[in-house]
Amino acid sequence: MLPEKKISMPAEGEKAILPLRLKHHIAHNSSRIIVIRAASGFGKTTAVCAHFSEAERAGEKVFWYRADLTDRDPERMLFGFETLILGQSDASGQEPVMPRHERIDRLVAALNAIKEPAYLIVDDLQELGEEDSLALLLLLLRYTERTRFILLTNRELHASLHALVLKEEAVLFDAGDLILGPEDTKTLITKAMTPDGEKTPDGKKPSQTLDEKLVRRICDGFGGWGLGVTKALSHISGLPDHGKQFLKKDPEGFWKNLLTQTGLESAIAGIFPKEMSAEAGDLLMNAALLGEFEEDLCRFVTEDEFSDRVFSEVVSIPGVCQSLRDGWYRIGEAFAVHIASEAKPSEKKRVCALAAGWYREHGDFAQMTAYALRAEDERLLIEALEKNGVGLLTGRVALGRILTYLESRRVNLPPEAAGVAAQYHYLEGRLDLAERYLNEADSAFGKENRFGTYRSLYRALAHYEEDEDKYTRQIRSAVFFLKEAGDSFPRITEADERRIANVMQENTAGEKLRVTTFGRFRVVVGQEEKELAWRTRKGRELFAYLLDIEGEAVDRRQLMDTLWPEEIPENAVAMLHNMIYNMRKELSDYRLEKLIVYESKRYRLNMDEIETDSIFWRRLAGYVKQKDVVELAHNIDAFLIYPGRYLDDIDNTWAAEKREYYDGIYRTGCELLAEHMCEQGEKERAIQLYGNILMTDPYSERTIEKLIRLYGECREWGKMKKCYEDFKVLLKKDLGIEPEESVIETYRSFRAG
Repeated sequence: MLPEKKISMPAEGEKAILPLRLKHHIAHNSSRIIVIRAASGFGKTTAVCAHFSEAERAGEKVFWYRADLTDRDPERMLFGFETLILGQSDASGQEPVMPRHERIDRLVAALNAIKEPAYLIVDDLQELGEEDSLALLLLLLRYTERTRFILLTNRELHASLHALVLKEEAVLFDAGDLILGPEDTKTLITKAMTPDGEKTPDGKKPSQTLDEKLVRRICDGFGGWGLGVTKALSHISGLPDHGKQFLKKDPEGFWKNLLTQTGLESAIAGIFPKEMSAEAGDLLMNAALLGEFEEDLCRFVTEDEFSDRVFSEVVSIPGVCQSLRDGWYRIGEAFAVHIASEAKPSEKKRVCALAAGWYREHGDFAQMTAYALRAEDERLLIEALEKNGVGLLTGRVALGRILTYLESRRVNLPPEAAGVAAQYHYLEGRLDLAERYLNEADSAFGKENRFGTYRSLYRALAHYEEDEDKYTRQIRSAVFFLKEAGDSFPRITEADERRIANVMQENTAGEKLRVTTFGRFRVVVGQEEKELAWRTRKGRELFAYLLDIEGEAVDRRQLMDTLWPEEIPENAVAMLHNMIYNMRKELSDYRLEKLIVYESKRYRLNMDEIETDSIFWRRLAGYVKQKDVVELAHNIDAFLIYPGRYLDDIDNTWAAEKREYYDGIYRTGCELLAEHMCEQGEKERAIQLYGNILMTDPYSERTIEKLIRLYGECREWGKMKKCYEDFKVLLKKDLGIEPEESVIETYRSFRAG
């Protein structure tokens, strides 16, 4: 006969719980094999009993089998399963004589015949050994269709079982999965401390409104240690405010008060091994001061004064030291406070300063900041501001503490740290302090920089309502600089983000740049026709050149050869980049920064966003070439008022050919219209048009002759005389010649008449 305890579920789980994550997996995951691996005494058997005793009461079929050394005999193990599942054994207590495969077939058939949910739990799986018995169990697992197997062990898995885990045919849970979470803790209090709704042992009514934050903190602080969690929550559930006064304390005060009031100090002391070595005790103290640690960090802090054995001794303390990730561990807050209470303040600061230095070397600036703050080290705190500014600005609580500490000591901050401080104060609504820090940071540079831009942006956002047009341009200018420079944006409020998003909307209204190329080169934008300012003459010429080639892409070399033919390449490149940047920045104020396009290492203008008079004159040139007097007459005003020469005030040679071309177009157009006006009897307009021709060709004797003739026909003798004499003086002075005979004869004929 088998001992009852071997095939009966223990009653020890009545006041325990199975963590929710394991419950959820059992209820919702399709895996038929669940392996729970944890050291002896960790509570896996108790937790599983708690869950499946409830399942059994709910009508589910649960088989419990506790393995022992006798089960290493396969026949004995099969007999145990037969007794458990089939309820069969002979009167003498000896196993029935039957081939092994037939016995396995009977077990499989019996399990497959069960229609309702069924579970076979094997506790102490490690006692089966690694030979035939385990192989037979795995065979049973393979051929059973619906029954789910829960296997509990305190050792590493055999290769055959591990293979099932790797193939995802089995799911493995470790000791960490047995740690209680906040919801588990609430359930545990209800079940273990207040059964059937009775009062707690101190006679007070149990609370059902425990603060979630407090529950989570206690659960994390004790690392899922059942006794600690149970006693702590039992205590606070009976307090009038349900322990909320504890939340107002700092971590050290929180745990000291709680441990004292619950009497857990002595219980914690009993957790630590009595045979712990002095070296391990020292390392444990440092680990407690660190909170989270790994071996290299501990060696850095202790100057390598412990062996591998000592480190293993510390991290193996059950319940106290929790494994976080590969090689990292944590001392629960409750234990850490208890251990560290014996350390001197100077020792605490020394360890924290060393830890901050270690994290700095490893690039973890968030942790560096946390330890620098605990160490109250000015140098480290300033470095934390410089290297972890973004992280500190996210939560701002630690940042506020750092700045309060440094400001109380009137510490001068370097630019990066001052920039972080400025952003913090702006977010806290203290623009004056933000500007003070940005002024300090800006003063360290002799040119435009992001700190000065931050200041400009903050001012514009703060005063936006006072002058929307002004501060809209200021915001756009600041955003443009930061994007072009590849600098990070300063922290702002959500309202500021919405405002910037609105200000930075693209040019959806179809606003275009308006350019005058004939006469004075002029570029205006906006309904108020604001004329763009040019920082340099060359910048103005660069824009005019890009406009002249009418949207054609041009490479950097061509631009430099055209505009700076005498400059060395390095200087020309720098000037080109500066001018392109300044133009785009100026245009960004009007949402036109995309007008200058850079792609495939070539620059061009987006002509879709430009209105220019050269387009109009290009159309008129077509009419002139076609001698379309009718269309020209419709546009006569363009010829009556001389517009000026093409790019006349741009000092260049590259536009000379086009300038001459348009001069010729203008002269021919004026002449065609003048002749047409004469035919129409509008000689005054013809006189005006011939006069305009002389503005582009003052030595034209043909034009002078026609003007003299028209003045004569109109009997404008005074104007005729002045016209002739002025022309004669001009030729003599500039060219040293006299007018042609035909001009003289025309003049004389009208004068004589």
